Amino acid sequence: MSALGASKSDRLWRSLWKSEWVKRSFYDLLAVVIRNRADRMLNCGMALRDTEGFPIDLVPVEESPLGYQLYWEICKASVSGIDSVLEIGCGAGDGLAFLERWLGLSRAEGIDYSKRLIRIARRRNFGPSIRYTSGNAYSLPYDRSEFGLVVSVEVSHALEDKDRFLSEVSRVMKPDGRFVWSDFFYCRETAVHSISNCEKAIEESDLEIESVHNNTDSVLASLNSSTLDREAFVDSNVWKPFRQIARDFAVTKDSSLFKCLDSGRGKHLCYVLKN
Repeated sequence: MSALGASKSDRLWRSLWKSEWVKRSFYDLLAVVIRNRADRMLNCGMALRDTEGFPIDLVPVEESPLGYQLYWEICKASVSGIDSVLEIGCGAGDGLAFLERWLGLSRAEGIDYSKRLIRIARRRNFGPSIRYTSGNAYSLPYDRSEFGLVVSVEVSHALEDKDRFLSEVSRVMKPDGRFVWSDFFYCRETAVHSISNCEKAIEESDLEIESVHNNTDSVLASLNSSTLDREAFVDSNVWKPFRQIARDFAVTKDSSLFKCLDSGRGKHLCYVLKN
């Protein structure tokens, strides 16, 4: 959800987005919209200059590789010896299934707020080592120190309580594990999801920063190349009064998030954190 503009409709949407019922209803509606779409990868994607080593054979032939390249790029430095992964906000499960196939995981768990998206994930991306659960990022249904790698892609901007979020991540992550946290972050310090606010939450948690990567240019290149497809999908599947909201979520070139990233008012970053 990326309502960053200053219009009256944007302000109204930001106010409504604070409601847990609105968030759940929105993502359940999203599941209905995408259920028959071949490409259900919901992230911004990355258009990389160097894709040497990228397992293109793991990308379904009918889908764009851009969303999968994002997962590969942010995780490839943190996967040595990893056999268990938790993805927080797994959506329809395509990213987690890619990680499971790429890494040969013995355990791949995905959790998402939307029960409808979880049902799609179970139908679409199944396997003996993959399990999907509907749940809340503030109260993960796992025991302490279960996962070698925790991943969250473009989800945390919808979570206002960063302290609780990071506390739960630290709890379920193994002592030598890594948390790969990829999202767009605002430069404006007063924003809930600002860079400074999130880094303050990290400082106050049991986690510490191992590395930070600025992927804004690669993400903008991906969005530039996919915007026509995203716009066409919105126009074909979303009722006209809601299309601008849908364009914001789909991050077309007309969206407030694209304009924010393109103007330098926001950045698409990846934090790699360790316990």
